[in-house]
Amino acid sequence: NLPDHIDFLNYKINRSTEIKFLGLTLDENLTWDKHITDISNKLKSLFHIFYNIRDFLSEQDIRTIYYSLIYSRIKYGINVYGQAAKTKMKQIQTLQNQLLKVLSSKN
Repeated sequence: NLPDHIDFLNYKINRSTEIKFLGLTLDENLTWDKHITDISNKLKSLFHIFYNIRDFLSEQDIRTIYYSLIYSRIKYGINVYGQAAKTKMKQIQTLQNQLLKVLSSKN
């Protein structure tokens, strides 16, 4: 059993199940579930934007938007959280594919 807090130099440090450090959400078991959920939610928030602008974009614009808004969010910290469960990583891959499909298809 781990204590709920520790005392250090007259400071009480409470135990936390997760913490965000340099943009990565670390949980106490290093399952990366919370971090991947955060990434997924950020990617999902882009769908409505992409649906509205896709008819006005050139191929170069699509490439620029993809690398700046999608790829950069997935790539940041992948060497750390890339060892997460395959189902979680597949969730990100699926969202990435769906966003690319939305961006590249025009009405």
